[in-house]
Amino acid sequence: MIDIRRKIFRKYPTTRKLLLPTRYVDIREIDEDKEITNCLSEIKETYYLANQYQFLARFCKQNSITDMELSIESYRNYDHEIFNFIAHNLSDRKEDKYKLIDRNYVSDFENKIYELFQYFKFPVIHLTKIEMKEYAHKLGFDDILMMTWFCATPWRGKPCGFCGPCTTAIKMGLSNRIP
Repeated sequence: MIDIRRKIFRKYPTTRKLLLPTRYVDIREIDEDKEITNCLSEIKETYYLANQYQFLARFCKQNSITDMELSIESYRNYDHEIFNFIAHNLSDRKEDKYKLIDRNYVSDFENKIYELFQYFKFPVIHLTKIEMKEYAHKLGFDDILMMTWFCATPWRGKPCGFCGPCTTAIKMGLSNRIP
């Protein structure tokens, strides 16, 4: 993260005022929240969803954060009901752009998705990883994008190449992002 920030600041000096310091939090410091935990449990009865979303939602609730940005990519080419639901129910109003619309949804399942993901914004959910790569190249920051990775189980500070996010990236033609 430090190297990425340095590169961004060197390339785009005005961003020094825009990027907040990186904050590292031990997962054990996040308060338990039965409501959020139950939401994830109920969602997982039907669809797989990683535990990170529960931890992030609990962290946001504990710290009164209502607009944490999650860089979840587009799932329009995949059958992922949760992320497709989110992508199709985002606000386009300036004050809450990229947030889930706050309303009573048709099903209890959809309301559970809202309860879990209400703390987040999804600014890139309309882009696939390949589209992000093309966009970054077009705008000249692909060198920075290449410094990022999406591994769920890094080994010695590097992507493992075997977890779900790594194998998905490889299948999508992004094996160059896995060392």
